[in-house]
Amino acid sequence: MMDGSFPSAASPTLIRTRAQEGAVSTTAMLCVLAGLSIVIHLPGIARYGFFRDELYYIACSEHLAWGYVDQPPLIALIAWMSRHVLGNSLVAFRVLPILAGAVTVYLTGWLAGELGGSKLAQFVAALAILFAPLYLAFDSILTMNAFEPVFWLACACIAARIANGGSPKLWLLFGLISGVGLENKHTMAVFGFGVVLGLLLSRDLRPFRSRWIWIGGLIALAVAAPNLVWETRHGWPQITVVRNAQLLKNEPVGPLRFLGEQVLFYSPIALPLWLGGLARREAVPLPRMGVSDRACSFHHRRRENLLSNGCVPDADGRGWRRIRKDLGDSRLEAVSNCVSRADRFGWLVDATIWCPAAADKHVPEIFGHVALRT
Repeated sequence: MMDGSFPSAASPTLIRTRAQEGAVSTTAMLCVLAGLSIVIHLPGIARYGFFRDELYYIACSEHLAWGYVDQPPLIALIAWMSRHVLGNSLVAFRVLPILAGAVTVYLTGWLAGELGGSKLAQFVAALAILFAPLYLAFDSILTMNAFEPVFWLACACIAARIANGGSPKLWLLFGLISGVGLENKHTMAVFGFGVVLGLLLSRDLRPFRSRWIWIGGLIALAVAAPNLVWETRHGWPQITVVRNAQLLKNEPVGPLRFLGEQVLFYSPIALPLWLGGLARREAVPLPRMGVSDRACSFHHRRRENLLSNGCVPDADGRGWRRIRKDLGDSRLEAVSNCVSRADRFGWLVDATIWCPAAADKHVPEIFGHVALRT
């Protein structure tokens, strides 16, 4: 200052500087955790041979098309790029899935911050995903499941940023990422449907009054259109595959066994994070959260299909407030501030919890008018 006095602690410039320093520090922390994810996978990248699905995707990459009988075209394109850029080796085909896993860790922490979580909450959320056994497995091989969480989390981060006052034009990026996600796995449509349904259930219709969300939807449809045309021309074989898998391949799993296996897939150590978040009904209006809980608990589904939405309960961090209340541990106070804006994001939690739970059971019923071929 010209008069020799020190700037006030409440000085806007000082506040902005500290906020920027905190953002840089948090970004660096998340980058370190993402890098740790890569380091963890390196020792085993070539230790085990090809998984059978990897060989199938590699074979598909030799016959690029806008669609295949049981998946959209992106995974074949990824295999094609790996072979032509990195080489035709086991290591080459697993580099991109490992990088996708690192991005998943980073985006999980980012989403925790968008939901109001402190730096500690972001660290815990990213760490929980980093060491989740399910992700350690999926990110170590060439599979659609390694890339699906990236698309879900990216869209969730964008939606949360918009809810925090970000530009509505971000819906354009949301639509672009959603469209690419649809080219990776059709369940991306379930996420989009969940976001729309969550917004409707929240009775906040302001986003629908903006032209940007509609343009974003058109962008997603345009990006996914080539595969949809391919599916139409070939009689929607993906639906046939899903139906036959339900009848002949997938084993029905009861609610208790399903929930028990989720604990193992995401690590029992992380159980307080997502279980506490789901149990925190007070943070989200009861009718909407009740629908989410029942859908998660009582639908018979494939065990691994909680893959994508598993990131969000961890990232949401709302369970920490319940844990602090029960344990009376003041050290968790810093984490619990992520609860403060939970009401604003109730629709986003619905999108990532309720819809995946119902997807496998009801997608064939939704498209029941389409003739299924055996």
